[in-house]
Amino acid sequence: MKHASDRDGAMPSTASQPAQYRAVYIDMHTTNPLQPLYATLQEAQERCEGDLTDAWTGDGQLDLTWQPDTEPVSRWRMMMRTALLRDAVSTGYEVVIADSDTDAALEASEIPSP
Repeated sequence: MKHASDRDGAMPSTASQPAQYRAVYIDMHTTNPLQPLYATLQEAQERCEGDLTDAWTGDGQLDLTWQPDTEPVSRWRMMMRTALLRDAVSTGYEVVIADSDTDAALEASEIPSP
């Protein structure tokens, strides 16, 4: 599994407080933050990967990669390929820098369930 690096264009943390990362699962109706906040990007990504692989019931191997999704980078989207999927598809799992503009936008974009 390819993990994005904390240095892959991530917004710099302030001198007084290092960045923390929020793992998130997004479906059609809600944004679901996964607790707790993580000290490193890799820890947050591993949480998402673990949740997906634990739930995976399909045959074959999952090829999981992380794609930066904003500029400057404050959000990463987990993409998945399998033997049946030629092109990578989004899994719904993302990692954002906690308390960033991207994090706030995710909270504001929640759609209530019917």
